[in-house]
Amino acid sequence: MTIGQLSRIELLRLPTATFRVLYVFSIMAHDRRTILQFNVATSPSADWTARQVLEAFPYHTRPPFLLDDRDTIFAGDVVRRVGAMGIADVARPGRDPRPAFEAFAFADVHAVEDLEPGMTLPGIVTPNLLSP
Repeated sequence: MTIGQLSRIELLRLPTATFRVLYVFSIMAHDRRTILQFNVATSPSADWTARQVLEAFPYHTRPPFLLDDRDTIFAGDVVRRVGAMGIADVARPGRDPRPAFEAFAFADVHAVEDLEPGMTLPGIVTPNLLSP
């Protein structure tokens, strides 16, 4: 998969000054970061969302891959219609699959003078590229 084969679909919730919620729908091509489709709705349905995808890719201009923002409206009917167009949905994990990173803090070392020979310090050792 290359960047030219990928488009992104998003549905953003936008609160207004009168405490209403508008939903902003957009489809963007990643190769040139051009907006292919843009629309606003007060209560979008799955049918409306699928129609927006159809309008964004007329005839044979569809990308092979579509990246969505994991909104619940993109499940079910929208995924089936996009798949029927020959567009594959790019699967992404919901969270970072790596274990939580714990930052190390030195308890007894505050200066170079506090280091002792043979001490074990956690971390990654990289070679000094500036030394000969």
